[in-house]
Amino acid sequence: MKLPLSARIEQASKVFPDTDILKTTLSNLGVDDSDVGLSVLEFIEFDDFAQELRKNSESVPPIPRLKLLWSIFKSSHTKAEEFVSSGLTELIKTIKPMAQWSNVELIEKYGKDGPIQVHEELAKRVRNRFAIIFNEDESVDIENSLSMIKTAQYRDTPQVYALKGGDLREVYRVGEFPMQVLYECPLHSDVLLLDGYCEECCDRWDTTDSDKNAMLRLITENEKGIDIPQYRDKSMEELKKRFPKVYLLHKSLKEEDGLPRLKRKISKPKNGDPFRVVGTHKSY
Repeated sequence: MKLPLSARIEQASKVFPDTDILKTTLSNLGVDDSDVGLSVLEFIEFDDFAQELRKNSESVPPIPRLKLLWSIFKSSHTKAEEFVSSGLTELIKTIKPMAQWSNVELIEKYGKDGPIQVHEELAKRVRNRFAIIFNEDESVDIENSLSMIKTAQYRDTPQVYALKGGDLREVYRVGEFPMQVLYECPLHSDVLLLDGYCEECCDRWDTTDSDKNAMLRLITENEKGIDIPQYRDKSMEELKKRFPKVYLLHKSLKEEDGLPRLKRKISKPKNGDPFRVVGTHKSY
């Protein structure tokens, strides 16, 4: 069952209130509530709709709103309510300038992989103060973050905050996140890998094999003039045969839990730390 034209017009009126003009525009394009009339919508281009609307109205909304209008008429949902919940809200949000988003809308989209525009807008609102609180599972604590964002918009905020239940939580600046695990390059101890890649040696390393990577680090530190990258894909057994003395050192250190640790837990950016993350050129 196709969504009735009257229901589409009702929803479109939230974007363009003059329903009479909408009805006239659609009628002039051959669209009505019959099956044939609704089918005509499939053959009408957006430019045709925009041109016809301009003929019938002296006050035509900007292109993004026109596209929103047209998407409403093209919707094939069987219920207007379904369209509103699943499509209209998101469509309106995508054309609304980020500066007009509410704090709730921003924090719901915030995250490590969230849009950079969201990060920038939040940072601007809180004046780069501490404002983001995370749950134990490292998801954003929306309720307490919203409270902190509101406070940060007009005064300084603490780095540690006591929740109503008494739990203490660290408060982060926008763009900072709870400690994450990063890995050093087996060859270059001052370079942190990005998805396994080291910009210094231009190689990608398997960060899952900690024993072998520790062995490669020990080879780097104890054998001079060795082209380590050529051994990157060698097995531990092959490395053992090629570097028996280093292997014995590896074995001894492993028994003492003293192998080089190439895994780092990094939290906030801080000046003066010697580690570099490939691709960012920032100190961590």
